[in-house]
Amino acid sequence: MFSVAPVYSGENLSFFYRGSLAFFVSLLLTPVIQFDESYYNLLETRYYTMLAEQAFLGIIIGISLQFLFAAFQMAGEFF
Repeated sequence: MFSVAPVYSGENLSFFYRGSLAFFVSLLLTPVIQFDESYYNLLETRYYTMLAEQAFLGIIIGISLQFLFAAFQMAGEFF
């Protein structure tokens, strides 16, 4: 999501900083989330499917935010 989100996808941040930001956000959120035993069994069997799903959701959220920012920018240019 950090790679395609409008604020973070520009040339303001390099790829290293975006990756670092995503890593540290995941480090902050990991201890907060509680998992039960059934989730670990599911994770062992469907790891790559869940990984692809999360990547796809992040890309979709980033692209939709990109469209939203582009709409506001185009409206500003019209005015």
